[in-house]
Amino acid sequence: MSSKPAENSIWQIYYLPEQKANLDRDFLPWDNTVNARPEWREYWVFRQAQEKGLLRGPGLKGIFSWKFREKMGLSGAQAKKFREDHPGYDLYLFNPFPLEALFHKNMWLQSQSFHPDFISISEQVMNGAGIATSLQALTHSPQKVVFCNY
Repeated sequence: MSSKPAENSIWQIYYLPEQKANLDRDFLPWDNTVNARPEWREYWVFRQAQEKGLLRGPGLKGIFSWKFREKMGLSGAQAKKFREDHPGYDLYLFNPFPLEALFHKNMWLQSQSFHPDFISISEQVMNGAGIATSLQALTHSPQKVVFCNY
């Protein structure tokens, strides 16, 4: 992994050596086999990318799971073509579970269904940061929400 990424740099994380064979050639490999904080899961990679400055500069940057193709049903070439066919955005989201938006009125409630106390803890953090809100009351448009982003 170079310290100066190309203008458009999309990485694909792998955690075990045998996962490397599943990586898409249209993404850059991110070797996370030696993760100093495995309990942080993907956050460790995101933090390392930020600290190394890999997310700075012009162009699009992204970090995907080694299971991107399996979960999204898209290849790296198809993801790239989508971005090229829809230029001018600062952010591109790939949502493998679009139907989740029909079952949960917002991402906080969806998260709560998998992680008890998620809303309570999140509201405490937000209140501590001076952001008073009721996360249960929010509504997210199905066209503008991603519940599981790879």
